[in-house]
Amino acid sequence: MAASKGSKYRFLLGKEFQLRECYQGLRLGRCATDTDMLKVNTEFFACPWSDEGTLAIVPLSAKGAAMPEEPALLRNDRVPILDFAWNPFNNHVLATSDQTGQGALWNIPEGGLKSDLVAPSAQMIGHTARLLHISWNNRVENTLISIDSTKVVKLWDVAGGAGVEKAKLSVAHKGLVTSVTWNNTGSQFATSCQDKKLRIVDPRSDSVVAEVDDHSGSKSGRACWLGKLNLILTTGFTRTTTRELALWDPRKMDKRIHTTKLDNPSTSTPLVLFDEDTSVAFICGKGDSSILPYEVQDGTLTELTTFKSKEPQTALGMLPKSVCDVDSCEIARFFKLTPSGQVIPLNFCVPRRHVGDFFQDDIYPPTWDCKPTMSSAEFWSGANAEPNYVSMDPADK
Repeated sequence: MAASKGSKYRFLLGKEFQLRECYQGLRLGRCATDTDMLKVNTEFFACPWSDEGTLAIVPLSAKGAAMPEEPALLRNDRVPILDFAWNPFNNHVLATSDQTGQGALWNIPEGGLKSDLVAPSAQMIGHTARLLHISWNNRVENTLISIDSTKVVKLWDVAGGAGVEKAKLSVAHKGLVTSVTWNNTGSQFATSCQDKKLRIVDPRSDSVVAEVDDHSGSKSGRACWLGKLNLILTTGFTRTTTRELALWDPRKMDKRIHTTKLDNPSTSTPLVLFDEDTSVAFICGKGDSSILPYEVQDGTLTELTTFKSKEPQTALGMLPKSVCDVDSCEIARFFKLTPSGQVIPLNFCVPRRHVGDFFQDDIYPPTWDCKPTMSSAEFWSGANAEPNYVSMDPADK
């Protein structure tokens, strides 16, 4: 569906930054098939390096310069790293999972690595197969989920400086899990899986809340819980390998509430990066040279202006909303990793006549404050809490 004439984001404009704002000379390595190869926060980005079992940790302040020939790296004792994730509440803590089934936490010093980081600050030991996924709870402090290649799902508490296994869930995935996504309170998570099922799981009661068929194609899909909208957006393929998007209401999972086919030809699984403040979902795929923004309105997806680039993307990472420049009506900023080892910042702005003259409150509703809603102990005792939202108006700071 095309964007309505009344949409504030109908003419959303994407633009790549100039070369002096980019990062050059990354020698890229590999991760698990369904892992996003670039993870970014407001201080660093991380991506696999060409040496086995290593990650490059690059300060955002290092823009405009090429990477050193022999940079300081995070080194996992030559064991391949399969997934990694920044702590959403602490820019200096990174979680990794590896080929041996081990999870680990790494503390990144102020300013970045000056020498190789070889010793993790904590380990999560308990899996006996390749650890394909590791992910932080998006609202609860010190809480992670891990999923291995035998479909074992575990929850961890790292509050005490060590990985304590809190739960081994009985959810029965019949294929490899391809993505994990948490709801807006961190009380439930959803998984997409190679068995073509979308599942919603309550980890504290160890129960599957819902299980439905999602996409009929043979290729893997993804799922993204859409924040305070409390909808789930899935991506996948039809039987004829057409890429499609589907919206689901987690309170009524008997059928989709909306489906959109993607016109652009591509064989890559679409990735969803969502801005809950504007309800705009950015759709992209590995190897694609375009980003497709969709506004989620009244249970439907409305297509906005497609961003096209000459450089294809190997991965795309979305920065926290706090980095956006409200004076230029910027609503989203990304880092794009290219096959040539370049990281290119790009952003999306809403064209306005009086840019910078006053705060445009209609496109900047209150945004999440990026703080945890509760401790891991409170979470496991059964507590629930809504996230806190704050104004983006510079006058309120």
